[in-house]
Amino acid sequence: MSSPSRSRLALGVLEAETSGPVQKLQTRDKNLSLEHVFAIEMFSLTDRSLYAAPLDLWIDSGRRRPRCYVSHGHSDHARPHDTIVLSPASAIICRARFGAGTRRAPTDRIVFEEHPFNQAWDEAEARLTLFPAGHVLGSSQLAIESAAGRFVYTGDF
Repeated sequence: MSSPSRSRLALGVLEAETSGPVQKLQTRDKNLSLEHVFAIEMFSLTDRSLYAAPLDLWIDSGRRRPRCYVSHGHSDHARPHDTIVLSPASAIICRARFGAGTRRAPTDRIVFEEHPFNQAWDEAEARLTLFPAGHVLGSSQLAIESAAGRFVYTGDF
């Protein structure tokens, strides 16, 4: 870590800048030593999924969730959820993937919460922004900015 006051952490494909005291995060597989408390306050690894508790937002979860950010339309990321946070182009792909004719996830039961690239929105004392990831049509990176720091989930790129 770079300095006591500001630092970067890579957790999977999550990168962040923040400040705070030394803490530990326990997962099922092992203890992860973290230099900063932000990861405990903002994110947790639960059921092999990344969860941002202050936003009540799952990130690219492989299991159905009440609300989940989906970075792009490939089947290893695009799964049906009650509400899906994504880019407009990824929404088109997901609507086709989860088409009304499928038993698994008819789109009339899914809320698509679409956010254009580079247009921030506020929720739960955080500012979220989608940026192009360049992986496939509609693929996005999710930036989360709050008092705890600046976090970017890159997904595939």
